[in-house]
Amino acid sequence: MIAEAQAGEEAVRRRTAEPSGIVRASMSVAITDIVLARLLPRFMLRYPKVRLAIEASNRQVDLLEEHVDVVIRGLGFDVELSSLVQAPLGTVRWGLVASPVYLAETGTIGKPEALPRDDLLIYESISKPATVLRLIGANGDVSTQTIQPRLQSDNIAALKEAALAGMGIASLPLYACRREIEMGTLCLVLPEFRSREGRLAVLFPTRRGMMPAVRAFVDFLKDELPPLLG
Repeated sequence: MIAEAQAGEEAVRRRTAEPSGIVRASMSVAITDIVLARLLPRFMLRYPKVRLAIEASNRQVDLLEEHVDVVIRGLGFDVELSSLVQAPLGTVRWGLVASPVYLAETGTIGKPEALPRDDLLIYESISKPATVLRLIGANGDVSTQTIQPRLQSDNIAALKEAALAGMGIASLPLYACRREIEMGTLCLVLPEFRSREGRLAVLFPTRRGMMPAVRAFVDFLKDELPPLLG
């Protein structure tokens, strides 16, 4: 009965309280590029009393210690605090891409074992040596290759530019290079394989006591972000 009463009071507060105040959020650099350019203007128009403070960072964030309201990360993000709530945002499709010029020089790559292991452009922090490439097949089978990447970076834009310049085969989220694939300046390599799991989540300290502005921001991202990442 107490829980139901509290839920009722919360529902009333949510209906009557217009979201206002500041929301502090941390997102990966790649996600920030999309959210800032295409989503935040719409959110700010919808909620004119909400102020935003956005950090573009790939580092691990301590939400409670740093007073951050919301974090968006891949599900590899290490959630050490049991008080954090994890809400899935969907799946980002990752794949391998390369320029037509590069592929013309290397020839057809029909299986993971044929990948040039020293010409790979890998998305990974330099704090984690990228020595293994895991490829996930359509049926869930995993192919593991030992690699010595030509370029390792946690900057998606840099990896894409290197792939466009013919430097090698890049592991990228396909939303970040959709236009280049449509234009033919980048081609999919082993399209039946994914180079990362790609599951994305929004993390926040707790559902109870969440300020209306934070709840509005989380709900907005859950509704609006997945279609852009498909």
